[in-house]
Amino acid sequence: MKSRSLEVVCFALVWGLVTACAHGPRETRPAIHKVTLQGASQVPASDTAKKILNTESPFYTLWAPYIFKPQFFDRNAWQADQRRVERYYQSEGYYQAEVTESSVKERPNGTGGLFITTQLGSKLEVDALSTPLRIVDLTLKVDEGKPTHASQVEVHGMEALPPAHQKAALAASTLKPGAIFREQDWEGVKERIQHALRELGYAEATVVGDVQVETTNLTARISMTATPGLRYHFGSVYVALGARPRVSAKRISDEAQGAIKKGAWYSETAMEEAQARVFHMGVFGAVKVTRAAPDRNRQLVPVIVDVREAPFHSLRLGFGGAVDPVHWEARATGEYVDRNFLGDLRKLTVRLKLGYAFLPDPYTVLFNSGRSTATTKSGPIARAEVDLEQPHFLARDISGTLGVEGDRDVQQAYNLWGVRPKVGLVWRPHPAFSITGNFNVEYDRLQGNALLGAGNSAGATPTFALGCATTDCPFLLTFFDETVEWDRRNDKFEPTRGYYLALNLQEGRSLLGVPYDYLRVAPEARGYVPATPKLTFAARVRLGSLYTTDRQPSAIQTRFFSGGNEMRGFGSRRLSPMLALPTTRVYAGGKQPSYTAYDGVLGREKVNGQTVAVGGNGLAETSLEVRYNLVGDLIIAFFFDTGLVTTCPVGQVATTRFVGAKVVTVCEDDPDYVVHNLQYAAGFGFRYRTPVGPVRLDFAYRLGTGNHRTLEVDQPTNGPQVHYPAQGTCFGIKDDPNGNGPRIPGSPEGPCSIQLSIGEAF
Repeated sequence: MKSRSLEVVCFALVWGLVTACAHGPRETRPAIHKVTLQGASQVPASDTAKKILNTESPFYTLWAPYIFKPQFFDRNAWQADQRRVERYYQSEGYYQAEVTESSVKERPNGTGGLFITTQLGSKLEVDALSTPLRIVDLTLKVDEGKPTHASQVEVHGMEALPPAHQKAALAASTLKPGAIFREQDWEGVKERIQHALRELGYAEATVVGDVQVETTNLTARISMTATPGLRYHFGSVYVALGARPRVSAKRISDEAQGAIKKGAWYSETAMEEAQARVFHMGVFGAVKVTRAAPDRNRQLVPVIVDVREAPFHSLRLGFGGAVDPVHWEARATGEYVDRNFLGDLRKLTVRLKLGYAFLPDPYTVLFNSGRSTATTKSGPIARAEVDLEQPHFLARDISGTLGVEGDRDVQQAYNLWGVRPKVGLVWRPHPAFSITGNFNVEYDRLQGNALLGAGNSAGATPTFALGCATTDCPFLLTFFDETVEWDRRNDKFEPTRGYYLALNLQEGRSLLGVPYDYLRVAPEARGYVPATPKLTFAARVRLGSLYTTDRQPSAIQTRFFSGGNEMRGFGSRRLSPMLALPTTRVYAGGKQPSYTAYDGVLGREKVNGQTVAVGGNGLAETSLEVRYNLVGDLIIAFFFDTGLVTTCPVGQVATTRFVGAKVVTVCEDDPDYVVHNLQYAAGFGFRYRTPVGPVRLDFAYRLGTGNHRTLEVDQPTNGPQVHYPAQGTCFGIKDDPNGNGPRIPGSPEGPCSIQLSIGEAF
């Protein structure tokens, strides 16, 4: 009876496959293998091929045409395609172009298409037959002819304007005498000149025109007529509200007047800025700023701000996790926002994260902890944040902020409990520009991994590890934090054009005798250039330097880490100076563990050293990325990342010196150190657009060879020796346990990584 049920299930599965593959009538038209344009030299053939209906089939569709649909040849559309090619050439300025020859050639061998037949009786029989699929190659021969040039470009109607205004309006034209006349240049030139006039205050300016193309002498005469009209000033700002509004019209009008100054010359850019400023108030679902009918007698343009309020309260709940080679965590998150807390548009934001972390992974912690590595541990993680923002604090463009954050974290080097109150100001004179300043007090209790002090006196740990001399470190940091941002991206979550510039500064000051004076500088630049509507080039550069005084160690919380989104060739926070640790634990009679090169429990020698990322005082990162929209919401990206985190600030290198009878480590200038030790990674990934942002999956492999391209690893004289995986290993598969092979770039980290997250890397 059981075997009969299994047979029924198998029958259903196979029959589903059969019907999926063999559904529908068999296609009799030939599939298109290749489309060739001969004679195309001035206009790219790839651009021309996009204008026709009979396009090439993706290669995989020709081998499985009944599963993937290829592009089939349409004879009726073939004649129209030839006219489309000629018309496209005309739009590019080649009015004499014509298709002189066309051919449809069937390939003799074709290819095998999978066709499934079935026979039903007492049993199911499936036969896969290779049926021939007809395939054709298409060829068009084009005579491009000579291009048509613009013989003259005339703009009339602006003679009464000041010379400076005439010059500014004409500068908006991309049509110049002698250039090849392309219709795409002509289509937008009237709008650009009109926009330039309206930017100068001519709110009712219009531009019309026509083109006369002479095919005999291949010239184009372009004539436009501008009607500037009166030059206007901005008038009053009026607000259109919905039913039972909770935001006063005066408050909205005041925000819009940050961009629209009454009495200033009319400008469409100012209108756009006013719309952005009102929307940035954060309480409106829709904002539209338009001009009312101009007052020609007084030469004033009133402005109307139409708004629709959004919900003032929002609650978001979710869950997530993080996985990398040394840190797994699962977490639940929540966020509550009140955009009118106690009135006056005060914004209260409460965020909460609760989770649990496993280091290096759940399996090792739960099932192998007695024989695990030195960094095996687990524990709860949590973060609570409360932020209050008061708009119009001292002036219209200044907001006051007050916040506090509590943190419980589990990292390789330490467990942390911390609380961080802060108070600050935000000045935003323009929607794209802001300066934020905060004063922060941070108290952290770090319980360092006991093995950080292996080979030293009991309870001691090298200051290279945490920034203090024991494994139980209280930190009290007070610092000013300033960030300057200029954000001209078209979309913060999925940018395709624009740029982003930022500079972050931190100045630490001693308080209550806690000696942590430092200066932290971190500039960043990003740029996005759309080559086509589907193709975007993106680039990012980020630097960082942390300076301390009198050879004072830096606190680990203030240091730089990289990896993950910042440098995809490493796991999160794994591009960093490292501290070497023992890998084995041997308990003897209930005493404290001793660390040896031999594991008596397992009966084998210790072979690979463990390393803990402890951060550094210098950072250099770059990223280049090419993003292409394959189809629908699916995007493919190719990237090249570089990065390095160093013990000393950027441009310096750590050097051992004798100071009296002591050996100390100092930082000396070496501008070539970063260039010679950069880590390189290349890879590809996919993004899929969702309502909450693009889901991103990236695969990276580190490049380069040479022993000098390794991470900085601190190895005490009596401490463990680090063995490096052999060249070519990936995700720890087939590592050389004795480390006899050549070092891979970025040793001791493995050369491959996978990043999965929501949102672009930058």
